[in-house]
Amino acid sequence: MTATQLKRGGWPGVMVQVNKTTAVAVTNHHRTEAVILTAEHYATLVQQAAGASNRSSGAETTTVPKEIALARLQRAFDQRLATLKDGKSLAAATRKRARRGKVTLGTPF
Repeated sequence: MTATQLKRGGWPGVMVQVNKTTAVAVTNHHRTEAVILTAEHYATLVQQAAGASNRSSGAETTTVPKEIALARLQRAFDQRLATLKDGKSLAAATRKRARRGKVTLGTPF
């Protein structure tokens, strides 16, 4: 699927395609820029990668730090998302005046 097709079809169109094939490569100028997967397929890939990592190390200790890191990342993302949803961020951004036509950006992820 090209980036133009993605823009024209929108997210629902993309998901129809993804659900038919489990994964869709998004190309821009004949280069793959992204791959969109079903959540189920992603979970399978994560399990396979964890299994391969465990087999190569001979122990299951590698999965615990990954799970902890993912939990921390999820918690940080959820906190930032909650900040965006409370409406205070938008109110603060609109109170500040634009400088030379540019809006002051917040902290990046």
